[in-house]
Amino acid sequence: MLKVFKKITQYATLLTGDFARIFKDFSPPPLPQVVLQILDRIAQPETTPVELAPFIEKDPALASQVLKLVNSAYFGLSRKVSRIREATTLLGLKEIETLVLSYGVVKTLEDPQVKGF
Repeated sequence: MLKVFKKITQYATLLTGDFARIFKDFSPPPLPQVVLQILDRIAQPETTPVELAPFIEKDPALASQVLKLVNSAYFGLSRKVSRIREATTLLGLKEIETLVLSYGVVKTLEDPQVKGF
């Protein structure tokens, strides 16, 4: 999450110059535990997509997003995928990482305790 926040800060500073002043007191909230576990596994070079399936299955909403993505027109599969294990293999690590990060940020910002968003 911190890497994402730093990247946003860099882009926003280029665009407005006021980003650091506006968000100086903002401390990004932690990502959900399952998201951190998956990102940690992805960071390990020997990890395969199939190894991520048990982590994804822990969170039904995340599992639903994975299946929704793999079955979308974007991938153009001729059949419906219903198993997370198969979905992770078809999506690959980069696609899973992008989805999991997006999911984590949205979940974090949906939290009513996170102020300012």
